[in-house]
Amino acid sequence: YNGIQQSQGFDLSSHRGEKAVLVTCPVTNYEGRDDVYAELILSGTNLIGAARVSDSSDGFVKPLKNTKTEKGY
Repeated sequence: YNGIQQSQGFDLSSHRGEKAVLVTCPVTNYEGRDDVYAELILSGTNLIGAARVSDSSDGFVKPLKNTKTEKGY
């Protein structure tokens, strides 16, 4: 999971031991799916991590930030 965070410029290992809040928001415009959420990890007022997550049986965890190898949403 931290590898996903590192791919988009975050590094959770530098926040080890800190309290954080996980905010989960539905993504309503993800092509062909209605089971996708954005996860935002906050430490105080700082965003320290983020991901796109699907919790279905064929689900995924992907960077929130678009990459060159994937169609952006």
